[in-house]
Amino acid sequence: MNVAAIVLAAGASRRLGRPKQDIIFAGETLLQRAVRIARASSLSPVVVVIREGAERSKVSESDATITLAVNHEADEGIASSIRCGIVLLSTHSVAGAVILACDQPGLRADHLRALVEDKNRITGSAYAGAVGVPAY
Repeated sequence: MNVAAIVLAAGASRRLGRPKQDIIFAGETLLQRAVRIARASSLSPVVVVIREGAERSKVSESDATITLAVNHEADEGIASSIRCGIVLLSTHSVAGAVILACDQPGLRADHLRALVEDKNRITGSAYAGAVGVPAY
């Protein structure tokens, strides 16, 4: 049974002043990179949660390997985006989901694979003395 990816890309990036998802890093946007890493990790389906009014063309709406979920309550915060992705996945048969942010350019596919090695274990990523995303 597959493990899905939920890529969180509905943040307003108010402090930055422009969408983090669209920042170019090593020749691709941070969002494109997150989706590519999720695919390289064999996570499927890949759900990208965007905010209402986001430019869908930047997320490659025509890309059949991703499913877009529009979070109409994105201003409520990250929990609303996680909820939005989980609701969409409730119609799929998956073992679970890896939740990842689109603004972690150092993320590698082997890290995501390690998170889901034991599909019966809920786990997260440790850094800076905390546990956070990506998480399974």
